[in-house]
Amino acid sequence: MILSTSCTIFRLLFQFGGIASILPMVLQQIPAMEILHLHSNRFKITIAIALVMIFAVIFLTLLFASGRTFTVIPPEPFIISAEPRTNKSIDISIVIVLANGTTASNYQSALNSVRKYSSLHGYRLLVENDDKYKECSRHKDKFFKRHCHTLQLMLNELRESSYVLFIDADVGVVNPNKLIEEFIEPEFDIYLYNRYNNLEYAAQYLIKNNENTREWIAMWADMEFTSPKSFHETDNVALHILMMHYLVPETKGEESKIGKLCHTIWEKSENVEDLFTLRACTRMMIGDMSEFPEERVKIFPKGQGWARDIWILRSRWSTDDFMLHDVREERLHPEKVPQDSVHYNLILSEEDKYAYPLAFPILNISETEGGKQIWTMDGRFLISTAWREKILRRLLIKKWKQQYRNLGENISKFMRIA
Repeated sequence: MILSTSCTIFRLLFQFGGIASILPMVLQQIPAMEILHLHSNRFKITIAIALVMIFAVIFLTLLFASGRTFTVIPPEPFIISAEPRTNKSIDISIVIVLANGTTASNYQSALNSVRKYSSLHGYRLLVENDDKYKECSRHKDKFFKRHCHTLQLMLNELRESSYVLFIDADVGVVNPNKLIEEFIEPEFDIYLYNRYNNLEYAAQYLIKNNENTREWIAMWADMEFTSPKSFHETDNVALHILMMHYLVPETKGEESKIGKLCHTIWEKSENVEDLFTLRACTRMMIGDMSEFPEERVKIFPKGQGWARDIWILRSRWSTDDFMLHDVREERLHPEKVPQDSVHYNLILSEEDKYAYPLAFPILNISETEGGKQIWTMDGRFLISTAWREKILRRLLIKKWKQQYRNLGENISKFMRIA
């Protein structure tokens, strides 16, 4: 067993740098062997194994400490020609609300892509600080406050029946030919999407500016003042409680046992696992449907919304992607991102994502005649749409197996409390 393991390590060391090739020379230079006259095969094998293990530790330590896990390949330009939308009959605003004091430069790459995209297609872009409206000064939580800010924009500055795409500052565009109105259908006013790696609805939305949607966003913002003092991740978890009540009004009453259970989990949650249980609880009430015509709500299934997290595929992108989330300058180090095949070696948790450098694929955006733009992308990280879907499906299955393993135990815990 030991000999087999050491032989495997020996081969790996030989492949990754030829370190093993110096072992014979090292063995010849060991004085103890000459002094003690210990030339038995068993002793030599023992010494060889020990040296291989020592070199393995040194090699791997230097490898990971230096961060040199790959050879840097120069960028491979991939050109996307983008033309302005021809039909501008739908009035659309892109809204990004920054907490007062936020350093916008940390989102430079993402914001620049959104600015170029909105300029190309004639979308109104509003990037504003959250201290603009005195009506929102009562909010102390920056996540809830930004929804109050968007509500005030809808009330005071944006046209009735126009559309608002609310996104985070760390969301960047990677496909300028994808139009926001492709997600709009006449029978719906509120659009959300499912994140890929868990049971979350993303706290980003596309809404039509009317009385019903303003009431909806006002309810969401005001949940800051009714949220429990538990571990609850502010506006995102509140969104799931809101949607449960909005789509299944019966859950508001005491007679709804599952609705009551969901509230108990919300009030008693202590960690991320509890919040997964909470989201699963609300999903039991809402069901798997994506369209709710009576409430004029559409929730896009996984992979069909306008954005996904960039770290899920370790910076890989396809021409079928539209926007990538979690694009922050502090984490963008394209020179440190391996250019090998992504295979199925994926990030499977929110915590792990911070251990990896990222690369946002835009190299340059230039203007041309007729209002057109040329987006020069980094082709090193380009994968086919079919490969992207295959990897995401595999990720989904593996991720859900991990999460549901603990779901039954957590549900039982809260049922005893309820």
